[in-house]
Amino acid sequence: MRSKNTSSSDEKKNIVSGVVPVSEILEYLRNDYYMSKKEAAKYTGLCSDTLDYHSLVVGDLKRYKLSGKVLYKKSDLDRFVESYLDVTTKFDPDQMAEKVLQKLKKKMEKAG
Repeated sequence: MRSKNTSSSDEKKNIVSGVVPVSEILEYLRNDYYMSKKEAAKYTGLCSDTLDYHSLVVGDLKRYKLSGKVLYKKSDLDRFVESYLDVTTKFDPDQMAEKVLQKLKKKMEKAG
């Protein structure tokens, strides 16, 4: 009798052959879900009109309609928000410190 847990090599063979283990599919579905426009607005911190604008006019946010109700997928919202992140929020502290030191050095040279 085979145990319930498949071995690591069996899982690797399944992934290589294109078969995704059911546990991975279930985990994906638990973490990626659909939400209403109101929930999506609260989740992203944007107003629903902004979500509509990006879905209908700009076209960079996918939305789904089910029985007339607009739904957004969490993974689509995450991708959308990440695409608009301000690049200044991603900084290298060492590079920032180097720039500050260079500016201070220039000020000292002018003063001295």
